[in-house]
Amino acid sequence: MRRRSIHRPATLTWLAIVSVWALCASATALGIGAPSLSVSPTTPSQAADWTFTFSAQPDPFATLTGYEGGIVASASEEPATPIASPFVATGLPEGVHVFRVRAVQQDLLLGEVRGPYATATIQVDRTPPAAPTATFVPATPNGTNGWYRSLTIDWSCSDPSGAVCPDQVISVARAGATARQVATDGAGNVSAATVTPAFNFDNGAFLPAISSPSNAARVAAEPTYRWVRVTDPTSGNDRFEVWARWAGVSDQLIARAGATATSATRNARTGPLPQAVSIRWFVRFYDRAGNFRDSSARTFTIDPTPPSSAPAITGGPAGPTRETTPTFSWSGTEPSFSWDVTRAGDAAPAQAGKGAAKQVTLNALTDGEYTFRVSQVTALGAQGPEVTQAFSVDTTPPAAPVITGRPANPTATPAAFAWSTETGAFSRWQVVDGAGTAVKGPSDTPATSVTVGALASGAYTFRVSQVDAAGNVSPPAAEAFAVQLPPGTVVTTPKPRAVPLPTQNASRLTPRAGRRVATIRPVFRWKKGPAGTTLYNVQVFRVVKKRAGRAATIKKIHSAFPRATRYRSPKKLAAGQCYVWRVWPYTGSSFTAQPLGISNFCVVSSKVLRRNAARAKARQKARAQATVARVG
Repeated sequence: MRRRSIHRPATLTWLAIVSVWALCASATALGIGAPSLSVSPTTPSQAADWTFTFSAQPDPFATLTGYEGGIVASASEEPATPIASPFVATGLPEGVHVFRVRAVQQDLLLGEVRGPYATATIQVDRTPPAAPTATFVPATPNGTNGWYRSLTIDWSCSDPSGAVCPDQVISVARAGATARQVATDGAGNVSAATVTPAFNFDNGAFLPAISSPSNAARVAAEPTYRWVRVTDPTSGNDRFEVWARWAGVSDQLIARAGATATSATRNARTGPLPQAVSIRWFVRFYDRAGNFRDSSARTFTIDPTPPSSAPAITGGPAGPTRETTPTFSWSGTEPSFSWDVTRAGDAAPAQAGKGAAKQVTLNALTDGEYTFRVSQVTALGAQGPEVTQAFSVDTTPPAAPVITGRPANPTATPAAFAWSTETGAFSRWQVVDGAGTAVKGPSDTPATSVTVGALASGAYTFRVSQVDAAGNVSPPAAEAFAVQLPPGTVVTTPKPRAVPLPTQNASRLTPRAGRRVATIRPVFRWKKGPAGTTLYNVQVFRVVKKRAGRAATIKKIHSAFPRATRYRSPKKLAAGQCYVWRVWPYTGSSFTAQPLGISNFCVVSSKVLRRNAARAKARQKARAQATVARVG
């Protein structure tokens, strides 16, 4: 009896432990989770073969024995086919597919236990999405004349697997532009392209540059506003506007000008501008799309108290020059002067000065367009109206002329050549023999053709360069030719006879062609140039040699840029000499395509000049005596 009472508690204890263990094991087995599952490639995809990788962690008192699963029609199916990781499904057709997998484990007490399914839904998509559709935002042009100034193409696309077609913000200015887009779905399928209807887009105007009045100018009356012409190559020019403001007044429009204008006077404000206050002004340029840009601003003051007259510029270039340090001189009655030189488009002068001097040599300037201005300054410091003179520095030689006419090769007659030059240029030609020795010329000519005269049989080269209005000399254009005279021909120099000098539209110029003038300082006169002419280039050539049967050899001796239609020649003409001269209009930005005219004249001999001077002196003396007699 005592033994049985001793072992009963031990038996009960053992049974309790086993029961608790079994209960725990059962609870653990029932709690096995779904396998972790990954799929390659990612869905959706065009691929036919898919790889499914999975794994599961068995219970502490169980052993993982395998997996069951596969491709099924829906997530409600429970495939029981044994499979292993990784599982590869091949040849899947287009559409939606479901893969399910669960873990199988062997439990010590419960035996074989199956966990819940892990499910992956994949989509095989090999169908391109529909082409996208485009919507313009805004729907109609927000500029003028059918142009957009800002534009977004709103693309729309859709696909069962999702599609992407990004919107496009248009930024490149162009007429007749189009936008192109494709849609790409989640599987990488690409749709057919959609191209929008053509549209015009221009989102930026060009920056204008103002030239006068100069910055901080004091003017006696409302000025003419001038600027450098700009051109919009996309939508084209629409107009220029001049805006101004002063103390107490905001920006207001004071002048309008057309698409090709370079100047304007006040025409958009009825009342006059105020005096004795600083007026800030700028030019606004509009293109045809409605874009606009403002130039830098300058100031001027209308001041009626300064000297009423501007000084007169008496020296300095008034057009193209290759002199980088030009000298300007002027005349005036006030004790001091203020001058500066400004590059076109700049607000601040490049060089400036003040003082009593009436002449200045500028520091070296780079190539470009400039305006020189000078004003008188009173003893009290009041600055008078300015006078300006535009000029350009040009140190770049022009290209060689193009020979357009040549003699037969070989030739038995005097060789004739023709060529083309840029506007404003004259030519310098010569003929050299086979040894490089000059046999004709060099000679300057305002014409673009020449007959070189008689030459002996042999090989020659004709060379011609052009000299632009600034004085830069181009490389020569060369043309080889040969002279082959009939056997026994002797080249002789004909007896001297009158040789016509170059002319072209000479009736527009005075003195008339061929006239003999009785002064070494004749006054040149000519008819007005075309509309827009701001000054003229007068070029004078001295005839060095006149020979029968050949062009005269001439040399350029003077070039000037008067604004009026008359010009007194400098003291460079000599008695008994002949001269060729021409006038070329300058329109403010370029020379005209052809000169106004070419003419010639000769100065009478020294003997005739002395005789005329003696006669003039005698007449003056006779008039003086007659005056004395009347008074007596």
